[in-house]
Amino acid sequence: MNRNLLVLSALALVSVSQAQSNLLPTNMNLRLGATFPLETNTRDFTGTLFGIGADIPTSLRIANQLSWYFSMDFMTGSLDGKRGWFVPVMYNARLPLGQTSVGESTYLFGGAGLVHARLGGTETVWGFRGGLGLNLGENTFAEATMWWSDSINGGHLNAISVHYGMKF
Repeated sequence: MNRNLLVLSALALVSVSQAQSNLLPTNMNLRLGATFPLETNTRDFTGTLFGIGADIPTSLRIANQLSWYFSMDFMTGSLDGKRGWFVPVMYNARLPLGQTSVGESTYLFGGAGLVHARLGGTETVWGFRGGLGLNLGENTFAEATMWWSDSINGGHLNAISVHYGMKF
């Protein structure tokens, strides 16, 4: 477990350190938010989860409209991790929908990958996410995300998140 967390921490550090250099990929996002578990077992153990996440784009283009990216999030019910935590690492696609009446652009996104989690014990399972995003300006956005996962020690990452983020 410590090795996995060390690897994930190193990846996060590399991503954040790139934000300080001129080598930063375009459309890299950093977001903060809250996650609300929908399932009683998970909600009783974790309560509301707070977290941070990052999106790192790839150059893959399968369809002209879709953009592809990796995402990694860290969500926890307490700073010491005793109330559980989730680290989803996903490969995602983003589909632009168009402009709102006041000029912001909207998009759909979805992804699949692994969820490394601690809910009474540590386990890694398959997970999925999907949601709706709103570009609030050139460098800010808001997202609503639905998460799903396989069983993690009697619970699941079946939850709704709201995030506010910045583009670098």
